[in-house]
Amino acid sequence: AAPRLLSISPAVGHAGGNVSVDMLGAHPATFPSVLLGTAPCDVASVERLPDDTTTRIHCNATDAPLGSVSVVVSVPGVGLASSSLSFTYGAAITAISPTTGSVGGTVLTLSGSGLDSFR
Repeated sequence: AAPRLLSISPAVGHAGGNVSVDMLGAHPATFPSVLLGTAPCDVASVERLPDDTTTRIHCNATDAPLGSVSVVVSVPGVGLASSSLSFTYGAAITAISPTTGSVGGTVLTLSGSGLDSFR
């Protein structure tokens, strides 16, 4: 049977990468390759669940542009997992400077990933 992707969690992560993602699928417990759009999701582990029909894939999403992308799981010797599931890369604020100031008179600097599109 063709592999299938059943779920992805979380379905949203920041564009800066290093987001831990879990997927459940119906496919052999072999090490697949995973793409979130065109960005690789580095597979860290693959585990066959006790029901013996479901496999959990744990991967780490890499840096990518903002937006919603398709999820593609390629299982060696079996094929591509089909699914309508998607993953959305969003902006993330990691720092605000300064942390104190006066009302209406302090310019803030925001640092993070995916913020270029807000200029």
